[in-house]
Amino acid sequence: MNDCILTQDCDLTGYTFSGERSMKVSAGSVGLAFKLMKRKVTFENSRFWVTDDHHQVIGNALDLITNNRNRPLIEERLAPDGDGFMLDTIGTVARVYTREDLPEPWDEGVTLDPENAELWALYRDPDRSDPYIRRTMVISGDELRALVAQALRLGDEA
Repeated sequence: MNDCILTQDCDLTGYTFSGERSMKVSAGSVGLAFKLMKRKVTFENSRFWVTDDHHQVIGNALDLITNNRNRPLIEERLAPDGDGFMLDTIGTVARVYTREDLPEPWDEGVTLDPENAELWALYRDPDRSDPYIRRTMVISGDELRALVAQALRLGDEA
């Protein structure tokens, strides 16, 4: 068995996970290369903040997804075949089905395989702090739903 510490970038091509929460992988069938993330959501100043989200792309998406109008739609829209969310001038959460759906610079990553993994693209539209740049992030569906669950718990406590 080959071990890989998943606290930093690891190439897991050709590996599969052994166990739900295991930090080890074993050599095996088809796998993906990706960075395992364990992000944490906090709620401060009426906004969601997420670790390792330097341009506030995920936090912005969580604000969009968990607003009162969208809450009843979360389960349907964030299902693996869901339509996602979009609010003009704020941002977009969209399912990525093909390599052509990957936003820049993520489309250059050869390890991202939307045809074999559930991937979602998050977009933060330009604002006063970044007036010319549309920021993007690509994460797995499982991670997105876990972050939304964290945000909903925090929003209910606030």
